[in-house]
Amino acid sequence: MLPLHNYKDTTLGITNEKRIGSANQLTYTPKKLTRLNIIEKIFQEKSHLPVQFDLMPCEDWYYPKYLTYTNINKYMFLTTNSFEFNTRFFMHQLTAIDWKFMDTNIEQIFEEGDISDKYKLISYEGDELDTVFFLPGTNIDYLIDYTKIDEVMQSNSDVLLKPHPLTDKKHLMILANMYGWQNIIEKEVSGHDILKKTKNVFYTDNSEIGMKAYQMGKDPKHFNVLNLSQPMIYHSFYHILRANQSDVKSLISAFFSTSKFGMFDLNDPIDTLNNNISSFLADLEHFRQRLKPVSTTFDKATFNNFLDMRRKEKNASV
Repeated sequence: MLPLHNYKDTTLGITNEKRIGSANQLTYTPKKLTRLNIIEKIFQEKSHLPVQFDLMPCEDWYYPKYLTYTNINKYMFLTTNSFEFNTRFFMHQLTAIDWKFMDTNIEQIFEEGDISDKYKLISYEGDELDTVFFLPGTNIDYLIDYTKIDEVMQSNSDVLLKPHPLTDKKHLMILANMYGWQNIIEKEVSGHDILKKTKNVFYTDNSEIGMKAYQMGKDPKHFNVLNLSQPMIYHSFYHILRANQSDVKSLISAFFSTSKFGMFDLNDPIDTLNNNISSFLADLEHFRQRLKPVSTTFDKATFNNFLDMRRKEKNASV
């Protein structure tokens, strides 16, 4: 198989600081960028907890103190900074859905024009591909289980690696030394185009690639280091999908066609967005309070009341 190198000058100058906003590396139209900014403002105004863009959900207990959000095609995704809380909350929300009124037609969830690349990249219209590992960007140092890549490469000669558009030269050189330039697709080539042409897809939990692959009817596999993938923003979604393989399409439809999981459609009217965000935050806080730890709220007054109660019980028993 020939490597998918494009020998024209494809330097785009993508940097970590230009993942969102008006950066010209993004494929969002001015209209969509305006909607992004509006939704960001609504998040800031309505959130009862501190909220920031694109943080790792690394609070390791059930009572999160922060919220984070990111953009995924035509959606903005709002969630907490606790992967364990998110998983439990999503499972709870699934029980609250009236499936009779759920649009489970997954093909309508991502319209073709809305699942293209997040970045401006070079199109690929070449041959069908057998196996591609879609690599993470800024998480590349610790998220990848390289033994899975090695195992697949030992049994299959038609394996390629697709670096993330944000991959720097240092990491590209490391990948080339490990697997050879001939097995690396240029990072400027469209990941979406490659995905459409690929039979066997491997993804990590920080990426939408796995969800898009499911939407296309593929059977993607992850190559995370699992105990390090938990703080990835989509880990809770993927955890539920991997545990319910027979219901994947219905679950993805649920995640994206209702705001109960924190997905908000950029195309919705502003009034609808305001109402949906308020409703979601109310559901989230109600569930959060159910998991509120006792020890951190056990203040001196409460402790003294507890001691008084025990003294009264002891005196009453004498």
